[in-house]
Amino acid sequence: KPGIKYPLDVIQKLDDHGNLLPNVRNKDAQKLSELIKSEMQKCSTLIERLNSRNIDILNLSSKDFISYFDNDFSTDKVDVKPTTLVSLFNLYIENLKVSAQRIIHYRLLFNSFYRFLRIKVLEEILPQDFSLMLANEFKDFYQNEYRYVKSYPYLFENMKDRNIPAEPRCDNTTAVKMKQMCAFFNWMVDNEYLQKNVFSKVEKHEDYKNTPVISLMLTELKQLASANVPDILVPTRDAFVFQSLTGLRINEFQSLSKKNYHVANGIPYIYFYASKTGRYEVRPLIYTALQIVKKLDFNFPILKNVSGSCGYNKRIKKLLEYVGIKRQYVVFDANNEPQFVPLYELASSHTARKTFCDIVPKSIIQNAIDITAVHATGSKANDRYTNVGVEPETLFYLYTNTFQDVLYKVDANFDVIEDFFLLVG
Repeated sequence: KPGIKYPLDVIQKLDDHGNLLPNVRNKDAQKLSELIKSEMQKCSTLIERLNSRNIDILNLSSKDFISYFDNDFSTDKVDVKPTTLVSLFNLYIENLKVSAQRIIHYRLLFNSFYRFLRIKVLEEILPQDFSLMLANEFKDFYQNEYRYVKSYPYLFENMKDRNIPAEPRCDNTTAVKMKQMCAFFNWMVDNEYLQKNVFSKVEKHEDYKNTPVISLMLTELKQLASANVPDILVPTRDAFVFQSLTGLRINEFQSLSKKNYHVANGIPYIYFYASKTGRYEVRPLIYTALQIVKKLDFNFPILKNVSGSCGYNKRIKKLLEYVGIKRQYVVFDANNEPQFVPLYELASSHTARKTFCDIVPKSIIQNAIDITAVHATGSKANDRYTNVGVEPETLFYLYTNTFQDVLYKVDANFDVIEDFFLLVG
């Protein structure tokens, strides 16, 4: 380690592990031995810390390792400031205030970025030397990294087989990762490591410009809900129809568990945190939605993978194409030429929410929902939320009428009460 300097005759009194040679009685050698053991203990501690932060130690340069060492153990940390792009990327990830799962995703992006730099022999590159051309090259590398596996096998030898890229990454995934790189470069600009963000000018994938926000008509939604589809598409159909009947945003949908479902006055509801408004909301479940969620035991496994070549969004396109929902939309390509594109090519999870917002009258959506429907009188929750707007029970009847579904009631276990069907005829 730089900074540890002793005369050669002192060093020669130690073995390869830093221990004093037999019969050696030298104070300087004793001090050096103790120092080496102390530093080695710190190295072991640092390795454990880096592993806990999901940092790929095997791919760290000695310079970056020493930078981490000084940052963790130096008594004067003000003078320790990483300078290489790699060390700054690590520092950025370490200071992110996000979930552990998202940290892992950033680490995977970092590992891919570091493989790119190793191929380019740019491991020690400084932030100001990373050009727009390199940024565009990394975008292409990230999307087509599978092409480099055979040529550079040593870069992938420590990866699990399932994580080694075997096909192109989809446009959505690549776009998300480039936004994350852009955020990292913005951070460097904000912290005066860099003057400009080259990733803000990276070429964006644009098959179509001004793509319209699309939705299904009620007749198309009913066609989809009743369609016989291959087993592999059934989970996609169930999730898409449920999302269309509830209007959940994809992150809200992913966060649902059985504890989000409640019954009040014989009507089942979803009680969830609306990410965009920052409030808790309640949505009633009409009959079709309840049958879907009960069939799946209040769980939608397909939502574990939304993006990617086999993700929820890709399967939505295949589902709508299979069912025959091919209504044409006019879009403009990269050359600003109008093109007629079938609906299924443009569809995604956002299409389900837009379907709900278009079918359900705007006046219903825009009103606040009475949170008290799932809380007992006097509950503290009633004090936290405003009790205004359309009553949830009224909303249930409005939704049922809008989607042309059947009225029903359930017991506390979400089982349909047959007598109610007889009563309403």
